[in-house]
Amino acid sequence: MKDLSIKIGSFSKVGKDAQIVRDNVFCIEQEISQDIERDFYDDTATHVVLYKDDAPIATGRIVEINNKYYIGRVATLKEHRGNGHGSLIVRSLVDWAFQNDITEVYLHSQKHAEGFYEKLGFQSFGEVFYEAGIEHVNMVIKKK
Repeated sequence: MKDLSIKIGSFSKVGKDAQIVRDNVFCIEQEISQDIERDFYDDTATHVVLYKDDAPIATGRIVEINNKYYIGRVATLKEHRGNGHGSLIVRSLVDWAFQNDITEVYLHSQKHAEGFYEKLGFQSFGEVFYEAGIEHVNMVIKKK
């Protein structure tokens, strides 16, 4: 078996593989409409895809919105969860941001995943809100 590998780049570089994971997790598993899941931010975001045996198994992106940077669309295929792959995706995006002189990174966490992000150093703030009919919370991590 090959080692895990990771690619970071534009949607034109890794988007097809990122979309495979996102479609499985968000559209099929969570029944979120593709009209909501796919958006114009994909074209300006930096994406990360984790591969195992050359097959995409996890993904995420970071995008600038109103001079703030947001991690989103973090997803791991069901059969690969529990192995630290989601943490690797998030850490890769945060590392990329901090290496590019971005001092704060935000995200909208699904409420059930709040603890996952807290373990990675994110802090919750504000009220719970709904996106795509799912409870979310705002979170931030700041460069030390």
